[in-house]
Amino acid sequence: MGAVANLPLAVAPGMGINAYFAYTVVGFYGTGMLTYQEALAAVFIEGWIFIAISLTGVRGRLVSLIPKSIMLATAGGIGLFLAFIGLQYSEGIGLVTYNSATLVTLGGCPRANRVYQYSIPDPSTEAICVNNPGTGAVEANLPPASSTYSCQGKRMHLPTMWLGICGLAVMALLMARRIKGSIMVGILFATFISWIPGHGASYLGADSQIRGEVCEYLLPLLPS
Repeated sequence: MGAVANLPLAVAPGMGINAYFAYTVVGFYGTGMLTYQEALAAVFIEGWIFIAISLTGVRGRLVSLIPKSIMLATAGGIGLFLAFIGLQYSEGIGLVTYNSATLVTLGGCPRANRVYQYSIPDPSTEAICVNNPGTGAVEANLPPASSTYSCQGKRMHLPTMWLGICGLAVMALLMARRIKGSIMVGILFATFISWIPGHGASYLGADSQIRGEVCEYLLPLLPS
């Protein structure tokens, strides 16, 4: 798309299928309808079918049969879905988080105020509490903690969340003034600010609120 049509950003609307593939088809830790091997095989077959119907002209005829209202509603729905993912913590700025009553609620709390969730297939006591043969002590047999959490106080106190909101505000202001590259400027703004150590929204440092696998790998490589 970028080399032939000179429209590299035209593939952006098609990125929504990635989220559907990861969170619905495969699911969290493989809890979806298919394994990732089966899902990738389906995507491979789908690609060849798409090429075939494009070469024969069937794709254009199928698109013309879809009402314009349905096409606009589908694009809007995918956009809202991706925006909701971007507002979560594990994939975005952490503005919304889990709530047992309303499913989602305002988040943005520091790491010390988070209670993480666990996906337990067998909630029985025998499956969760097991005896350690070496020490004889009872230990919790829990899977890895989910990225989903609930806040116990200090909502909307996360500096990285506010940095993300400021980045979105920069994009919106520049787009309103019709400045080219406004989205890239907003991304670079938030990125460069997060690279400055010593503040609450920094990606680097021992007090970083964005600790993850990449950060844990990079920290030992940085000079002390």
